Amino acid sequence: MKRSAWTFWIASMLLGTPALAFNWMYQANEPGPYMLMSDADRSLLQTAMQQALDEHPDGQALSWKSSESDAHGSIVPLSTFERHGMHCRKLRFETHAKGESGRGEYSLCKTKDGTWALAD
Repeated sequence: MKRSAWTFWIASMLLGTPALAFNWMYQANEPGPYMLMSDADRSLLQTAMQQALDEHPDGQALSWKSSESDAHGSIVPLSTFERHGMHCRKLRFETHAKGESGRGEYSLCKTKDGTWALAD
């Protein structure tokens, strides 16, 4: 999956709008594992991402696997840092579904209201 699609997907997951990410990627003709996942798979991935951001130490992979499909993947917090007074994490994502795979690394920062946002 191209970086722009991954970036939009990450932002959509953070905003809690996985359907928006799915629709955008479908319209952009971006093949990838996310658009092949069920709502339950995407929910599992979103939960794993939140756990990785909030709970897992750097270097510790968090694996997830759907019990309903072949969708699976891992999220690894690579580093923790401060930016503009915010707590930030860099994560590596690997996602697989129905023979498609995607991988990307993204930095996210926790905002004052407690939500995570893509770092610029």
